[in-house]
Amino acid sequence: MKALAYSLALLSPFLLISSCQKDGASPVIQNPLLTDTTKIVLTCDTAKLTNLILYNGTDVRAFEITLSGPADYTFTFPVHTSITVAVKPGEYAVQLYSHGNYPNYVFSFTGQVTVKGTGAMFTGVILSACEGPQSASIVAANGNNP
Repeated sequence: MKALAYSLALLSPFLLISSCQKDGASPVIQNPLLTDTTKIVLTCDTAKLTNLILYNGTDVRAFEITLSGPADYTFTFPVHTSITVAVKPGEYAVQLYSHGNYPNYVFSFTGQVTVKGTGAMFTGVILSACEGPQSASIVAANGNNP
């Protein structure tokens, strides 16, 4: 029985999952299997590039996303598939739009309110390697692909 408790105590740090706090501080997790004074500090590299998944569920090739913040990016959405791009972490203004006169679509971005229209603008978007990959997507508003 002691061997089982000892094994769990060694494995428990690997079983705990946490993300970085938004203020950049490292989260501190109390391990219930260890003494009350023992803490595990999890850190993440806030300077590391973070992944952003872009998905376009339409036939329209003209959709783009622009990120304005610590670095400026413009990416074109692929058609009927997704791509993953790497961006510098930080706070961004994000704009999803098309170059053309297209009917309404549904635009979404992780953690933001979904927008139905011809484009969307999201401000104060935090992209962090500590949060895991985030995504932006476009689908037809009526469920059909134009």
